[in-house]
Amino acid sequence: MSNKLYSMHYRLRRKINYFLFKSYCRLKYPEMMQHEDIARALSYTVSSLKFLDSEQKNSILSSSDRLNNSSIVFDIGGETGNWAMQVYSKYKPNLYIFEPNPVSLKVLEEKFAGKNVNIFPYGVGAENTTANLSNSGMGSSVYNSSPGYTKSEKFDIEIRDIVEVVKELSLETIDLIKINIEGGEYDLVPHMINTGLVNKCKIIRIQFHDWIPNAFAMRKQIVRKLSRTHNVEWSYPLVWESWIRKDMA
Repeated sequence: MSNKLYSMHYRLRRKINYFLFKSYCRLKYPEMMQHEDIARALSYTVSSLKFLDSEQKNSILSSSDRLNNSSIVFDIGGETGNWAMQVYSKYKPNLYIFEPNPVSLKVLEEKFAGKNVNIFPYGVGAENTTANLSNSGMGSSVYNSSPGYTKSEKFDIEIRDIVEVVKELSLETIDLIKINIEGGEYDLVPHMINTGLVNKCKIIRIQFHDWIPNAFAMRKQIVRKLSRTHNVEWSYPLVWESWIRKDMA
């Protein structure tokens, strides 16, 4: 499917999902209506409402009975640190946050001042490079197909190869890695698989974004390969999903 055709398909799908959100989902998940801003960011899908329901009840995104104060946790795409603070408050792990947006970075540094948290002012990806990042809050992206990219202020940012970063940090195991990098997951996760880095990651939590051209096909291919080393812990496709290494399941 061409990028233009996919873009048309994406916009049509959002309109249909919005209609369902305002009708069927209002009756099925009335308590979720207060989270319309999050549902909007997740394209108003039924999966997004199911995830929000589980998250509200059990905080599944930031919780794991396998974490403790000696765990290594990576937050790839830390934004302003809401998820990281939830994890830190629960487990006090060895926390590594990667966030290239200078606006978000300032919030992170203030939020975690005086805490034993490692904050890195660059993104991680499949290679060492530079990019133009939109200043779009939690939707900040380096991809021009992302919502609001063309109208946003841009920052020149550094992106580093995650394999080199992990090697420099001398880490043999990552207990939990959270990946929310607004389209970059489609390059990053295959790189982690191809280089074997996934074998060091016990739990991988990923948000795949549906506005990237051919997102459905690319996600399908990625999770098929990921299933060789990891099992699904829980999944809300193209919203959030958690994978746990097979020897941990």
